[in-house]
Amino acid sequence: MKKVFSLLVALSLLAGCGGSYSVTRTGQTAPEQIRTVLMTPRDGNSPEVTEYVSDALAAQGVTVTGQLPTGVFKTDKADAVVSYLDVWRWDISTYLQSISISLYDAKTGNLVITGRWRDSFFHTWNRGEGVSKELIAKMLAELGASTVPVKEAAR
Repeated sequence: MKKVFSLLVALSLLAGCGGSYSVTRTGQTAPEQIRTVLMTPRDGNSPEVTEYVSDALAAQGVTVTGQLPTGVFKTDKADAVVSYLDVWRWDISTYLQSISISLYDAKTGNLVITGRWRDSFFHTWNRGEGVSKELIAKMLAELGASTVPVKEAAR
């Protein structure tokens, strides 16, 4: 009986695992400030995830000013360009299995940092709002780029 109970406790703890994050900087120099970004879509991007990523950037004081054509990473109209790839799966209902967000220096078009999140085997039917916010926060913290403080951005 103790073994069955221990197994159930272990499985319930594993089921609560929310996946893993990783943030990888490239050797490229980051913009000194990131206050405005433009999004560049990838094939199969979900409109709701575009909104989640935009909201996550806004929560960090960064304004999404529009969208560039697919595959364009260089522009003089923003500090950075953001692209993402989301993967969805179905198990009783759809859930976000993974997301990869890439941030490019808009002046050079060079990839500066990539953040990735992947749900655990015992997935949580994640929709992506919280994951996007956490991933963007980790990426910008790793860069150390100055952004407009959230309180000022709301004014």
